[in-house]
Amino acid sequence: MEILIALTISLVAGLSTVVGALFIFYKPANINNFIGSCLAFSATIMILISVTELIPEGFIYIKYKYSFISSIFILIG
Repeated sequence: MEILIALTISLVAGLSTVVGALFIFYKPANINNFIGSCLAFSATIMILISVTELIPEGFIYIKYKYSFISSIFILIG
């Protein structure tokens, strides 16, 4: 079962690379807007990954010092 999960993640990563490579062959008329849109999209994804990685770990560390309810309010606020 663990091998199947690892292979699925590798397949998704490989297919994502192929989809990204397909954008090389697509040349829109206004290339500056296209590049700006791609940069904004990639920055959004990087921020999303950072937030989803940091919030659960931060919650664990805050929960050691404060109560469960207090840590939820600290993370929200």
